[in-house]
Amino acid sequence: MTILIGNVATTDTFQKLLTTVNQLASAVSNSIVTVGSNAAVGDASVTGNVYSNSVVTNNISVVNSISIGNTITIGNSVSNVSINTNSIFLGNSTTNATINTTSISFANSTANLSLKIPTASQVSNGQYFLNANGTYAPVILQTSISNVQITTTGVGTALIDSWPMATYNSAEYLLSVNDNNSNNHYGSKIMIVHNTTTAFITEYASYTSNSYVGVFSTLTSGTNVLLYFTPISSNTTVKFARVIV
Repeated sequence: MTILIGNVATTDTFQKLLTTVNQLASAVSNSIVTVGSNAAVGDASVTGNVYSNSVVTNNISVVNSISIGNTITIGNSVSNVSINTNSIFLGNSTTNATINTTSISFANSTANLSLKIPTASQVSNGQYFLNANGTYAPVILQTSISNVQITTTGVGTALIDSWPMATYNSAEYLLSVNDNNSNNHYGSKIMIVHNTTTAFITEYASYTSNSYVGVFSTLTSGTNVLLYFTPISSNTTVKFARVIV
């Protein structure tokens, strides 16, 4: 804010001098005085809002808080905020948070945690997870799983298992089906193979303790091979072990 106060000439009246002095006193007490590029000595206090296109300063000391927008509050009486070209530091004498182009780090005198930013190839691939030590590792799908259990309700077709076509060409299942509405049990082996567009299934070594329990089927969807089961009973439990190559 710039306050323009006219000069007092030697020919002006005493009243003009008194008015000018009052204007100066009011400006110094209640208004912001701009000094251009020159440094002003002392403290400045403002009640209300300060508006500026930019603020250039060497240090910012926060007594209570800095509020940005509606939801972000940084700083209090014991913490500080430091921003430079490489990092943003949030913390106090014992704890700091650092944000840069590769990671977000939190540290104090006894512990450190670094959350690394995934690379462009990791983001585009998507098959990575963040380890407890703060590094990204590829997701390794299990080639062999056992004792997986799926309970179906109703007689609609239920998804039992799926696996990526680009990684594996075939799978073998050992299956057990229990009809929970009656004393009826079924077991069999299934082989599935695909040609990148269509999946093929064959079932063998099957047995049943009582009556027919349902049908297993397969198809491809997008990039995955899917195994389905369509039960006869409204309440069945399907258990399986799978080896995939």
